Amino acid sequence: MARALLLWAFLARAAAVADEVKSLPGVATLKNKHYAGYAVVNETTDRQLFYWFVEAESGNQPGVTPNIIWMNGGPGASSIMGLMVENIGPLTLQQSGELAENPHAWSGKNNVMIIDNPVGSGFSFTGKESYVKSEKEMREDFYTALKFIFTQHPEYARNPLWVTGESYGGKYVPNVAYEIHIRGEFPLKGIIIGNGVYSGLIQNPTVPEFAYNQGLIDEHQLLESKLIIAELRGDVSRQLQTSGWVTRTEFNAAVAALQSTDYSLGGALDSAWLCLCGALVMFMHAGFAMLETGSCRVKNASNVLMKNLVNVCVGTLGWWVFGWAFAYGSQGTPANGFIGTDGFFGIGFYTVDATTGVISPLASCDADGCQSTMLSWFFQWAFCTAGATIVSGGVAERVKSPTYAVYAFFMASFIYPIIVAWSWGGGFLATITSVGYMDFAGSGVVHLTGGVSALAGTVVLGPRKGRFENPEEFECHNLPLVVLGTFALWFGWYGFNPGSTLGMHDGATGALAAQVAMNTTLAAATGGITVFLLRYVITKKYDVGGLCNGILAGLVSITAGCGNVECGSAFAIGLVGAFVYQGSSMLLQKLKIDDPVDASPVHGFCGIWGVLAAGFLDWGKGIDQYHGWSGWGCVTEGTACKTGLGGDAIGAQFALIGMVILWSGALSTIAFLVLKLTGLLRISEEVEEVGIDCKSHSPAKAYSLSAEAKSMNSVVCVQPGSKNAWGEATA
Repeated sequence: MARALLLWAFLARAAAVADEVKSLPGVATLKNKHYAGYAVVNETTDRQLFYWFVEAESGNQPGVTPNIIWMNGGPGASSIMGLMVENIGPLTLQQSGELAENPHAWSGKNNVMIIDNPVGSGFSFTGKESYVKSEKEMREDFYTALKFIFTQHPEYARNPLWVTGESYGGKYVPNVAYEIHIRGEFPLKGIIIGNGVYSGLIQNPTVPEFAYNQGLIDEHQLLESKLIIAELRGDVSRQLQTSGWVTRTEFNAAVAALQSTDYSLGGALDSAWLCLCGALVMFMHAGFAMLETGSCRVKNASNVLMKNLVNVCVGTLGWWVFGWAFAYGSQGTPANGFIGTDGFFGIGFYTVDATTGVISPLASCDADGCQSTMLSWFFQWAFCTAGATIVSGGVAERVKSPTYAVYAFFMASFIYPIIVAWSWGGGFLATITSVGYMDFAGSGVVHLTGGVSALAGTVVLGPRKGRFENPEEFECHNLPLVVLGTFALWFGWYGFNPGSTLGMHDGATGALAAQVAMNTTLAAATGGITVFLLRYVITKKYDVGGLCNGILAGLVSITAGCGNVECGSAFAIGLVGAFVYQGSSMLLQKLKIDDPVDASPVHGFCGIWGVLAAGFLDWGKGIDQYHGWSGWGCVTEGTACKTGLGGDAIGAQFALIGMVILWSGALSTIAFLVLKLTGLLRISEEVEEVGIDCKSHSPAKAYSLSAEAKSMNSVVCVQPGSKNAWGEATA
């Protein structure tokens, strides 16, 4: 306590603000506002950190004026040394012991703060000798003190924050910045470290060289100093040296080896991550199959299941033969901005050395590692076949299976890949404005493409016979399958959205994947419960099917912006997505458009909303600062955030929506119309009446029911002069 009392002897008399300093010895007028005091960070042990805060001489502009935190080295020295002796604060301590104005102060246009940290440093103290024993404890204490200060003075809390320090403070700065970053309450912009202490193993050997180059020691003293340091380093140094000292060549070789290991590890982690996420996306087909089968009538259950299986198989071949090449030929960014032109049939995915015969996979590399082209092919294949499956649900129960297989191939090999070439492949939509479009995981590229195509097929095919005359006959026949399919899709979405980070090579990528997963979860839950409540208000009945589609509506809505919106925005996106789905579903009913699984309301209309939301609700400052594809950071110009990008961003989103609707809608409509005019599109009325399963499948039933179940199931397969689905004679 003695040190604290000595300090407070120099502080001002009590002021209106409890911690405001009104005067200092020998200073006539304080040009800056000063605040000083103690923040209790642990009441049990009376652990208190001393702070001093100086407002910028130019005044504080909330949200604009930078807050700069300074930490001195020592260890144990008070950061007042930096505030009062170096060029940080507005006053400097003269040799005479008097305070004078500092013409070079950082506090001219910046708010400056020091916190004596950790406890025991400078004027900070603990009443029970409870000193910190870990970096985690240190940074948590510091954050508690910082929060206390900003609670006392909220006008500074949202200003851009910089954490700075020197010497031994270089150990504290990254730890403190990390704590501020993960808490996310204050807008941390960066750190600055001068002459920081980080590793004696690396730094100590440079001291003799520095002294020699400055003429402070001679060559003999240089060699003697090196010998002493080498002996002190002992076993640790032997890992990097061959003769008692690390030469530049040896050091560079060791660093290169470590970098090579990290580089290979980054590529391996990316590969494992994308293989796992691609498999999760592929598993979504099980969800689509269960959802569509349960939503349709029992007499067509086998056919719906078959279409989903055929869709994946045929779509895979289409992606292999043409799709990948059109979408990502020349590894993205097609030269013509429209379509890729190489990579058909997987040609060029690996090379063979003519001399050694060694086979090497084609890979794209950056600073984080290498990813093979085959890895990208696999992950993007899962997305391609998912987009085509959306159409399957919209045309269920009345489209001819061979015809749909042809369309699925066309979808996977041409319609969808061209959309990808324009967007994810680096085509013209990626550069249509200064920031390009934002569709992190595919609200537009995948879901809107599939939803618009499903709507085209539904309209061209027309409704199922009797759909709007006897609607009760078309209710889902197996609600458990619908719920199971919904959960499977939700589960697979954690590969769809987080996997679109396209890697897992460092902490920042992992944090972004976690943010994406959180947003995905919130939007799904919000969408589901909102539709459930809406339908209860309308019908006064619990609608489980509506709850399922509401969940999917939330998932589709968040897919575009899951990587650049806050969790509160994710809630809003799911909420609005639920209303978009419910409204569009009712619109289709009113227009007598028969979509058995609501594919176009869920994927098409909610896909549009998702793309728009990604632009409007970006977690930057809207038109002032925009993040988009930059993730955690804003779009920059030089060293600062580029401003005024909101109009560009929204314009790019509308361009993406327009091009997807025009391309997929036009081509799908043309394809379905041609098939309809040739009589190849729709099944006959006879087949529609008895069910596709009875007419075209063997066995002619999807379920083997017990006698009790048969008596409860009124839907039977009847053909004159034949037997029904359970082998009983018919009239």
